[in-house]
Amino acid sequence: MTSNSLNKIIYLGVFLIIFLFPTYLIRFEVLNIPTTLLEILIYIVFLLWFLYLFFDRENTFQKRLKKIFFRNKLLFYGILLLVLGALAASVLSVDLRVSFGLFKAYFIDPLLFFTVFISVVLKEDIKKVVVVFLASGIGVSLVSIIYFLSGKLTYDGRLEGFFNSPNFLAMSLSPVILFLVWVLFSKYKYFASKLVWFSVLVLVVIPFLLTYSYGAFLGVFVALVLIIGLSQVSIKVKFASILALLVISFSLFLFQADNEKTKSFLIKNDRSSLVSRNMIWSASSQILKDNYIFGIGPGMFQKYYLAYQNKFKEPYLEWAVPYPHNIFLSFWIQTGIIGFLGFLLILIWIIKVYIKSSSKTILDRDFEKSVNVLVLAFFVYFLMHGLLDTPFWKNDLALTFFFFIGILIVVFNKESTKIKNRL
Repeated sequence: MTSNSLNKIIYLGVFLIIFLFPTYLIRFEVLNIPTTLLEILIYIVFLLWFLYLFFDRENTFQKRLKKIFFRNKLLFYGILLLVLGALAASVLSVDLRVSFGLFKAYFIDPLLFFTVFISVVLKEDIKKVVVVFLASGIGVSLVSIIYFLSGKLTYDGRLEGFFNSPNFLAMSLSPVILFLVWVLFSKYKYFASKLVWFSVLVLVVIPFLLTYSYGAFLGVFVALVLIIGLSQVSIKVKFASILALLVISFSLFLFQADNEKTKSFLIKNDRSSLVSRNMIWSASSQILKDNYIFGIGPGMFQKYYLAYQNKFKEPYLEWAVPYPHNIFLSFWIQTGIIGFLGFLLILIWIIKVYIKSSSKTILDRDFEKSVNVLVLAFFVYFLMHGLLDTPFWKNDLALTFFFFIGILIVVFNKESTKIKNRL
């Protein structure tokens, strides 16, 4: 195999992984070690990438990574702390097999993909990346609609598709909706067919709404207001669009009023969704109080949550709770204070990049600014939804987290020369 053909395979492999994010659900064992189809794909592409390093006499990938590191030190310090915190928590976990398995799935695998992504994908590839990511989201939406038409819903009438929870389906589709609205408000010829993209948006929104995931609804709504408000359209269009979004959102909320999930959210009682969340957060606070330095390790929350029941007079309303339903509590409890500080540094880096990109003296290109708004909107959604849920602790969600960071790095990397022998 020549270096040129290897380069092309790696390039195609990156796009294949993006399209196949949901294939983490295809699980099997290799030598008695649990793995997934998505994980195997990542390992194959990474090994090919590593092999290419020995063929590339110009050290293209190494040079790119070195430049990216020195231009984004805060980000990589944050990632380092996050990984070290998760590793330390895993080493001290009461169940090493579970914690190290999730440490691999939520940190090692995404970072292997992240490394290949930022070294292979260039600024001019981002529009292709968008299309591939959207194609994956369209596939998930179509399959989910088939599940709905077949009557395959949860006991309370919510759609989960082929995922294990309606919330997981909502988390999968949320960034797809953000991408689509961003495309509709962009002015680039590559995304000229607005009617087509609007039709796709409707297709994705339908299964999204059928999840009745109000944490996702809140996060997406705030993020969409941000995308529209910071888009490069006239003030009148922005005002009209945000007003339309408000009217549509309120109307849809009223339309869903008869659903059991909606009733449990609206009607105040001692078994409502919010009361249940409050119980989970109370237990989480107690767990954090006793383990605030090193945490308890990835995947250990359920075990500790059940063990802490005797600290409360009232019995839990929910017993199957794998995560604390809060992104900040989740990172701190499972990765310790070191990992939590790393997570905060990553968020600070994102804000820092946005502030820099807003200055015309530093950046005067509309595309980079527009992409920055998209990434900022995703993390606004991520944090808003994260107040009520944990939109990171799942294979595809962890990948999506680093995927958006990778997009930001690629767009703001000053190198614009194509790697040789691209397709």
